[in-house]
Amino acid sequence: FKPIIINKEVQILPHWESDTSDYLTIRINPALAFGTGHHETTYMMIEAMLNYDFNDKSVFDIGTGSGILSILAKKKGAKNIRAIDYDELTYNNFYENLELNNVGNIKFDIKDCFDVSNFSYDFIFANINLNVLLKLIPKINREGTILILSGILCSDKDMVLDILDKQKIKKIYKRNEWLCYVVEL
Repeated sequence: FKPIIINKEVQILPHWESDTSDYLTIRINPALAFGTGHHETTYMMIEAMLNYDFNDKSVFDIGTGSGILSILAKKKGAKNIRAIDYDELTYNNFYENLELNNVGNIKFDIKDCFDVSNFSYDFIFANINLNVLLKLIPKINREGTILILSGILCSDKDMVLDILDKQKIKKIYKRNEWLCYVVEL
């Protein structure tokens, strides 16, 4: 796991690296395959997040994994953050990464996203499996919410576009064979 810098603003470091930069730094214990910023989908999610002001905003991070997106939102001023993941293996790593970054007050649950009924947040992040996204997107319809989605292969873009209001797509990121959509509901 080598350090990664995104848009000359954020650096993601393994917890054993020393920080000598002026970048916003996120420290990660790379215990999980995803959530280090190296995978295209996580990289694009962070890239998209850098275009928004999170001060005093609410965030729902679906499929949080390492917690990297929640940590970034917290460091950018978000006040009410909820994170969930379906995989029980994420639990210890999530809390370890919060501690490594000296951030707290993020509500985390091991929970299936289809057991959630409240999607009333300023921002919703979903960097998850395409089949889950296709079922989840129609449930998220709160006006004013900014939805940042990834986990979508370029070859699957039409399936996603069929369920999104194309007028509300504000930006599409592409990195290798992966896509990330920013949708303002």
